This record gives sequence, structure tokens and C-alpha cells, in this order.
Amino acid sequence: DERPESAAYNLRLASILRNAGINTETVFESGKLAKQFKYADKAGIRFVAVVGDEERADGTVTLKDLQTQEQTQVQESQLVTYLQTAVQA
Repeated sequence: DERPESAAYNLRLASILRNAGINTETVFESGKLAKQFKYADKAGIRFVAVVGDEERADGTVTLKDLQTQEQTQVQESQLVTYLQTAVQA
């Protein structure tokens, strides 16, 4: 999603993660998710955050764990804690 409000939201989330010491890469291309997941997997990125209109409206983030292929919806306020805990597990 390349709309300005989407970019601003995604940059804000990325900033929150970076400030918590979580390496973060942001992709703004509106391409196929499968292609983006493949890129992340090759780059050794474990978690991919998917944020669309629904997630922004709900204040949630959908996370896909590329190691387990599990997908989880997390409240934005719990995102840092969730990722820090998951990485330590």
C-alpha cells in the first residue's frame, strides 16, 4: 500500500521497533506478499509484519513467523514485547 497514511503508519511502527533495538526493514512496494515473504526468508528475516487497512483500523499487526509459518495478530501496543519474547524462545 503506497498511500501516504499507510507509509506514515508503517514508518511509525518501524521507528518503535528500532527504538526497542529490533532490527527492522520496511518495504513500501505494493507487490505480491508471496514475493515479499520469499525476499524476507532469503534475507534471514524471521518475522514479517503485514499491515493493511483492517490492521490500521484495529490497532493490530499481523505477524508471520517464517520459521514456523505461523501467523498471529498482535495488538500494536504489545508488538515489541511479543517479538522480544518470540526471539528469545
